[in-house]
Amino acid sequence: MGALPQPVIVSFEEFLAGINDKDLYARCEYWDGEIIEKAMPAEQHADVQIQLGSELVMYFRANPIGRAYTELHCVFLPGRRALVPDLSVVLGARQPGGEALQRAPDLAVEILSPDDRASRVARKIEQYVTGGVKIVWVIDPEIRRAWVYKPNEPVRAVGIDGKLTGDDLLPGLEIALANLFPAS
Repeated sequence: MGALPQPVIVSFEEFLAGINDKDLYARCEYWDGEIIEKAMPAEQHADVQIQLGSELVMYFRANPIGRAYTELHCVFLPGRRALVPDLSVVLGARQPGGEALQRAPDLAVEILSPDDRASRVARKIEQYVTGGVKIVWVIDPEIRRAWVYKPNEPVRAVGIDGKLTGDDLLPGLEIALANLFPAS
């Protein structure tokens, strides 16, 4: 997809109508009337995404309570926003019926890239936590750290020797953060 002219302003309804067009809005998010194209992931980002996605797929094979998705449009109706987490987890009967999930995922993962702006990432985390996402994992491949956000709880930092856990949402899920990064 070529770069969209900046800024592209459309109605929420127009964006939703074009969300299934792979050439139009495939890697785009919708925020307050503006279409924001997500950057293509760099190598570190892609490494973490595939490793974490693999861990989640293995978890769901052993525990068939949901599914993991990459780059799934998630539509937050009380905010009229459409975001695309790097990875999403959807549990039980909450599976998407088409190209977009018409509600918040149960878990959203954002993997930071060098060009991510702190203010934009903070806005997304706030939307996730206030919009119904139960757990948000933010992973920074550059410094090999992660942060866990949950509604009405303090942020929890996870160092390279720590684990991302599913808590009550994904019982038994423990992913060593170090396993998400290539050996140095």
